Amino acid sequence: MIMKRVFVTVLTITFVTLTACDKDNGALDDSVIGKSNVAMVTAKSGDVMIHLAGSGTISIDWGDKTGSESYSLLEYNEDEWDPYSKESKYVFIHNYSNKDSRIISIMGENITHLFCGYNFLSRLEVGRNTALTYLYCSNNLLLTSLDVSNNSALTDLSCENNSLKNLDVSHNSALSVLSCGTNSIKNLDASHNVNLINLNCSNNLLTSIEVGKNILLKNLDCGGNQLMRLDVSNNTELTYLNCSYNQLTNLDIRNNILLSELNCTLNPLTSLDLSNNTALIQLTCTGSLMSSLDLSNNIVLSRLSCSITPLTSLDLSRNTELTYLYSEDCKLTSLDLSNNPGLMYLYCSYNHLTSLDMSHNPMLNVLLCTDNELSGEALNALFETLPEKRGNISISRNPGVNSCDPNIAINKGWSVDRN
Repeated sequence: MIMKRVFVTVLTITFVTLTACDKDNGALDDSVIGKSNVAMVTAKSGDVMIHLAGSGTISIDWGDKTGSESYSLLEYNEDEWDPYSKESKYVFIHNYSNKDSRIISIMGENITHLFCGYNFLSRLEVGRNTALTYLYCSNNLLLTSLDVSNNSALTDLSCENNSLKNLDVSHNSALSVLSCGTNSIKNLDASHNVNLINLNCSNNLLTSIEVGKNILLKNLDCGGNQLMRLDVSNNTELTYLNCSYNQLTNLDIRNNILLSELNCTLNPLTSLDLSNNTALIQLTCTGSLMSSLDLSNNIVLSRLSCSITPLTSLDLSRNTELTYLYSEDCKLTSLDLSNNPGLMYLYCSYNHLTSLDMSHNPMLNVLLCTDNELSGEALNALFETLPEKRGNISISRNPGVNSCDPNIAINKGWSVDRN
């Protein structure tokens, strides 16, 4: 992604490093924040690693009387930016000899990218640094607030795996990527982020989310919240949707004709209309309340997970591209896979199957059909239809598990689990 460059004359970044035993650090925090473009407070001292990109010269005072050091800041290059590597040319690391509190000051021009994740931050202030286009502050578990209201140039913001209770992005109209998953956010207004392409707000405390104005949105992950409704009718560019682990009783995706991956696991859905979703490649609807599932229009479907649903039948005759099928713990009495030649993995345990024919599935590698109603004769017939190749089959807790002849499968190269 090509990032915008925003120029400022002088930029000062200050990091405050405090030990975990420092209980009253408010005065120190506020005295630093008022003078800094960026201020950080960390509850754990030791090694500090940050990544910076931009242009011009910067000087860093690490706050341990070693003096200031000057560096030439490198412009951001997507192919070379690796903020998880200690060998990255964008990295700045300092090792401290003890666990005293530290104030780290950075001065320079045009710092556009800041990666400060995994530093045990308890406070982060970026309001005076209006040059930032990219901010990554994820995985700082003690971070409870983040103010980006003055950072109008931000295009990428990642603040996942923190303890944020609120996040106001109403002033960040340039945002194209927002990842704020795994926090404690109760409200999120994305109506001003009309350029948003990727939104991850999963595993929060959201009871509602409005994405009707985010017409460019391609990826939406809002799983693991408390949503009772979700309107994606205006999101016609959507290709990925994860709304699992919510309380949705209805999901209308008829307008999302570009959708290729849908995960609506563990929602009390009683029906799901997929007739317009002809681009769907992966569907996960495990734990729903659907008694039927029409996949006749989803001819490019490759992966299907519909376990723990009250399905009594499953028609896969038109899903000729299917490679993975998870249909465990349903109410299936039969399963016809004759039109699925590419099937590699089949999980159909905990059903009421009395027979299985895999003669049309030469790519099969794994078959779990435990806890069904397969007799010894039915299991032997199943073994006969297995392809000649190395594979694994589990047949435990079927009526015929002790009377069947597993050597039929073993002689074909299959490992048979009867326990």
